[in-house]
Amino acid sequence: MVVFFAYMHRLRHLAPIALPPPLSAAVKEHLQPGEETLLESTDALQVFGVVQRAGVPRPRIVFTVSTRPGEEATLQQTVQSLMAQRRRFDHGYIVVPGAQHTASSSSAMDLNLHLHAGWMRKITVLRPTRDLGTVSHLVHAVAAEAHGPSTIVVTVDADKVYSPHFVEALEARMVLDPSVAVSACGWVHDTLPALLGGGHMTLRPPAFTRSLHGLEVDVLVGHCGAAYRVGFLNASELAQGVLPMCWEMHSVWVSYYLAQRGIKRVAMQGEMGHIQLAAPATAAWKIQQRQRDGEAGEEVEEMGSLSCMYWLEREYGKWPVS
Repeated sequence: MVVFFAYMHRLRHLAPIALPPPLSAAVKEHLQPGEETLLESTDALQVFGVVQRAGVPRPRIVFTVSTRPGEEATLQQTVQSLMAQRRRFDHGYIVVPGAQHTASSSSAMDLNLHLHAGWMRKITVLRPTRDLGTVSHLVHAVAAEAHGPSTIVVTVDADKVYSPHFVEALEARMVLDPSVAVSACGWVHDTLPALLGGGHMTLRPPAFTRSLHGLEVDVLVGHCGAAYRVGFLNASELAQGVLPMCWEMHSVWVSYYLAQRGIKRVAMQGEMGHIQLAAPATAAWKIQQRQRDGEAGEEVEEMGSLSCMYWLEREYGKWPVS
């Protein structure tokens, strides 16, 4: 009963984005007969077609992924799926932080890149000496980018295979509204009323609560593919501000950072195509971790997220409400 009321308590905050953000007059001039209703009834990709006809410049898009020894095989499949996107990335960063890079792992990674024609021109391998936990890939990619604040940086996981439509869906949503950060998935949090025991709770909104243009959430989940404008982020602030309790919870830390700056986070409808585990399913260290956590894995992750939130609020203040 408590769980039911807690769920309903949180649902009162879920406000789907019913309409796409207002398009400029220049874009509306390019609507074809019968497309007036398109802006209210269809998904971001179709609306993006109107934007393209209007000649709106396409942003530079880069991906960033962090890896460690033992992930070479799955990383290769991940990169293959990223390089095969319908909307091609302009560049990519593979980040091997701190003590994670060894002579053997570096040689294996470089060999994989050399074996695939064109990859070396499109991908930069960064080997920073400082390990910042799971936020390393975002921090170092943002620091390396020098093409202006409108560039979109997409975070991905080294053991996932991404749908060919993945990038174009992210681009479409962010071009329609350059002021938001976007992911294929996300969650919301709330402080329960005292009657229900107080404390934090999390809720992953089901697909039916999202409109065709997404749902505003508190936390964007990075491994689903979170997209941020370079101008939203300051690499030094992200690096200096990450707390030890958020070492493995970069999605929470980055979302809190964005919330402090008034930047909305939007979870897209569905998963923008399948996001699957690469085969072999995962590296040995992750297999061991899942065997250790067992069925409690999701609960462990949720507790880690809540712990990170607690320490962020204790250190920097309450989670900003948009």
